[in-house]
Amino acid sequence: MHNRFTSPIMRYLDTLSTQIMNVQRDIGKLNDQHYHQEEGLTSIDRFHRASLDGKKPTEHLPYTIAEVD
Repeated sequence: MHNRFTSPIMRYLDTLSTQIMNVQRDIGKLNDQHYHQEEGLTSIDRFHRASLDGKKPTEHLPYTIAEVD
């Protein structure tokens, strides 16, 4: 390949590579934001969030009510 000539494919690959790096950077930022949000939650907050998945809150407990009585 000539030094003065850059093929359209090479320009496309360069653009694609830049876009991939930008997406990876953005994903990293989102992961950091999510991590910091989770870090600020208390254990009660985590329990309440888990109970929003449609199950009763007692279904998340590691024991049954009969075992407690």
